[in-house]
Amino acid sequence: MLERQPLISVVVPTRNRPTLLQDCLASLCSQDYCKDGYEIIVVDDGCVGKDTENLVRKFQGQQPPVRYLWQPHRGLNAARNLGLTESQGDPIIFVDDDIEAPPGWLAEFAAAILRYPNAAALGGPAYIRIEGKRSLPRTCEKCASVEDIETFSHGKHDRDVAWVIGANMAIRREAVNRVKLFNERFTYGGGDEIEWQVRARRAGMPIIYVARAWLWHRRTQEDMYIKLLKKSFLRNKWYIRLSLETGENLPSLKCAMKETGLSIGHALGRQCFMGMFKAAGNIGFIAGWLRWAIIRNSK
Repeated sequence: MLERQPLISVVVPTRNRPTLLQDCLASLCSQDYCKDGYEIIVVDDGCVGKDTENLVRKFQGQQPPVRYLWQPHRGLNAARNLGLTESQGDPIIFVDDDIEAPPGWLAEFAAAILRYPNAAALGGPAYIRIEGKRSLPRTCEKCASVEDIETFSHGKHDRDVAWVIGANMAIRREAVNRVKLFNERFTYGGGDEIEWQVRARRAGMPIIYVARAWLWHRRTQEDMYIKLLKKSFLRNKWYIRLSLETGENLPSLKCAMKETGLSIGHALGRQCFMGMFKAAGNIGFIAGWLRWAIIRNSK
């Protein structure tokens, strides 16, 4: 047991996934941490119907306290900002609605907050757990498996890193006071949390990876194939915007076009899903470049 346990707010943005959210909340309410030492805030980002609200109500009236907030559909960062401004704790931990946290997860974050008092943000591993049928996209012997490309980890030891994943991330309120809220122009997971961390690092505050604060990031069979390709495309499309927002060097358009051809050739020649995954990402880069060029020329 920690000598000083900080009050923690756990914020869960969600949209139209009550079945996954139910398991997420059950795991968050079952933490080996004092029940009056944390609160859970569910931010409903314009869910259709009342299923999400009704589900959250079932978890209320007990410890830890579970709060429900609603907003019109405005995107992930807007939901994070609403939960942040309405929360009472420090730190504020953000998780996705499709995670399951082991019982010791919150205590590991609490200990890390005391261990790294100057950190703007801390984040732990998110290990992919694919549920349902186990038929996964085929990859060749030279490429990573689907589980590997979807898993987030910086290894077995704590370390200072460039960024951590928004599905398992704690931020300090002092850092928010210095670098302000999340950028709501990022509406899809392509730099949404990274842009905030870039600002924090530029303000002189480190980002710390906490190896023992891990959780499960659940995936279903429906998340494979088309959805995975779409995710790769959109993430890299918005990377162009992230580069513009943060002043980073833009990726090479010529290189992206060349890599697209090579990736498609790899996919066809080796019957390897990773070729298509990389090709989708490179096409996303190209789409982001074209969007930026159109906007620039229209001014």
